[in-house]
Parts: sequence; C-alpha cells; structure tokens
Amino acid sequence: FSRVCRGVNDSNAFVRRTATEQLGHLVFASPSYILQSFSKNPSNRNSRGSGGGGGHDGDDTKFKASNRSSGNSSSFVDTGVSRLLWAGALRHAWEDEMSGVRRAAVKTLGSFASSASSPSSSTSDDTVSTTTTTRGLLERSQQKTSLTKVYAMAEVKMEILKQGGSVMFDLVLDPSPQVRLESLTELFRVCSSLRLDRKQIETLALSMNDSNEDVSWQARKVATRVLCASPSDLHILTKMMLKILSESKTENDKSATMISLLRQLGKNHKGFGAAMLRKGMLEMSRTFLQENQTSSGGGKSLHLPHTLKDKGVQALLEGSGDWDLLTDPHSAASFLNRYK
Repeated sequence: FSRVCRGVNDSNAFVRRTATEQLGHLVFASPSYILQSFSKNPSNRNSRGSGGGGGHDGDDTKFKASNRSSGNSSSFVDTGVSRLLWAGALRHAWEDEMSGVRRAAVKTLGSFASSASSPSSSTSDDTVSTTTTTRGLLERSQQKTSLTKVYAMAEVKMEILKQGGSVMFDLVLDPSPQVRLESLTELFRVCSSLRLDRKQIETLALSMNDSNEDVSWQARKVATRVLCASPSDLHILTKMMLKILSESKTENDKSATMISLLRQLGKNHKGFGAAMLRKGMLEMSRTFLQENQTSSGGGKSLHLPHTLKDKGVQALLEGSGDWDLLTDPHSAASFLNRYK
C-alpha cells in the first residue's frame, strides 16, 4: 500500500495516474490505511484502526495477524515513518493539476466508498444474500429463510464512506467535464448510502443544468438515488428538474425521460409530496387544478395536464403516493385556495 502511494507522488503524470488507479484495486487494505491516505497529517488514531471509539477495527486486527503468521517480525502499521509514505496520497491525487490523475482519483474514491458500504460476509451456494445501505446501517436478507438482519456499519468504514462521498461531491464542480462525469458516475453507486447535507443537495441540483449534456443527465440520474432528509431538501431537486422540464418547447424523448425520473424520485420519498403540497412547494397551472376539482366533484375522470411542468408534478405525486390529494374534492379545494 505504501509503495503504491509513493507512486501517486511521482513527478511523472503517467506514473501518478497509474498508481492512483492501482490504489483503487486495494479495497481490502486496512480501513485505517485508506483513511490516512485522505489526510496529509499523520494520525495515530488512524494508524491504530480506531474509528474514534478507541477500539480496534476488525480488518486491522486481521491484517496484523496475517503479518505475524507470514513471518514479519514487525508490522509497519505502527511505524510513524512508513505512515508518512501514504499520508495524504489520495488527497494529492484528487488535487493534482492533471485532469487524468484527478479522474483516476475519483474512480479510486468510488471503489473505497463502495467497498466500505458493502458488508464483508461470505455466502453459501444455496443462500443468496442481498445488501442495501441506508444511513449507516447494512441490511442483509436471506431469500432461503426470508429473515432480515440489520448490522451496524463499523465506524471507520462509515468515515471512509462519508469522506469519500464528500470529496466526490466537491469534484462534481471540477473544471474538467470528464472529472465531473466520473464523479457523478461513482456517486450513482453509493449515493443511496450517504446522508447528504444541504450544500451537497444544492451542488447536485446545480449539476443538473451543467453545460455538458452528459454531465447534466448523469446528475439527474444520481438524483433518483438520493434519500433526502426533509421535504425542503427534496424541493431543491424537484424545483431544478421542473425548471428544466418547463424549458422544453415540445414533448419528446428527453422530456419523457425527465418525467420518468421525477416519478422515480417520488417513489424514493413516500409521503414527501403531501408535505410539499401543504407548504406550497409545488405549483401547477390554476386551470388544470380547477378542471380536476370539477371532475372530482362530478365523479368524472381527471383532465390531462396542460403543460410539461404539470405532468412532472403529477409524476412526482404519483410516485410518492400523494396524487390522491388532488383527486379528493376537499383536498383539491384546499390546495386550490392557495392560488387565489
């Protein structure tokens, strides 16, 4: 690990890029090594494999045991000199002046974050295990027994996921479109495991309107994997998506895809649509609301939306399970009063 990190600091850009890419293949390295590569300041806490609570991380313990069993008299994990060899190596890579090195750093960050969010458990031939990560918890369900168990993620791995995700969000605003696209591609893999703050939500919303079309569409796909903590955070994403949708002159494949993404965004946030309606965060054309209120009262079918923006709001509410609020006469009337 330390030898590869030394290559990250090489004077030759090709060597730096190659070393950074190879670093991403060392996903089974001790988590304390990985964390130390994020920071230029050597930390005794990281070198011990502690996640802040003072205890040893399981991966560090296994690594030390394997060193002893292989005949190594001393593990370099406890030596301050060797720790300097990899301290901040990955940070140097994502701050490199060459976009190719920064792009390789993003891939490595994505590999480390993805590995940290996945439980390291072996599966037997007759048991299929599936894993999902949500806000620091790992959930594993065995289809054979239909039992579900929840395991707490090691604190040091949570820190890798948190720091890696934070850096990738910073690189979403990189001057190079290739780096921005790579950052969003890697975030798509792990963003459902992250707890995003307001700044990161705003960064993602800004990327949806990126000057590079590939970057903007990838950002919109990432938004469908995000788990917002509040309706106000969800409003930031939906507001940008609806703005882009309303700018479409005619209905086409791109607008249809955007509507589909809004529906998926709603599915990930059940009940949030109702909260956004109550707080006046969603707007639809007054004529469309009046017609639907009349149709609902008379028992007739709903009218079709007048604009693409109306269709987008409808897709979001259908996904979140809150579209019935506009089909019910009393709820529709209450909502309509806000537009008088």
